[in-house]
Amino acid sequence: MKNYLGGANTDLFSGYAQALAAEPAAKIHNYGKSVRPGRKIGHVNVVGRSAADLPEVRRSAERAAAILRDGRDPQKEKS
Repeated sequence: MKNYLGGANTDLFSGYAQALAAEPAAKIHNYGKSVRPGRKIGHVNVVGRSAADLPEVRRSAERAAAILRDGRDPQKEKS
């Protein structure tokens, strides 16, 4: 699970399709709160098959949360 906080991107819903396309196993939970910088807006869950999957599961949840928070994919910016 990775919490996501409000940031510069105030239209979190616009990032849902991109987050789910990038991380199809992610389950996004939005709390229905208005967006303010630093405010907890929701969380992303990703489940693995075993403890060995933890690094990949964590990376997936963090990537989806970052896409929602920032409105862009941090992995695509590295390329």
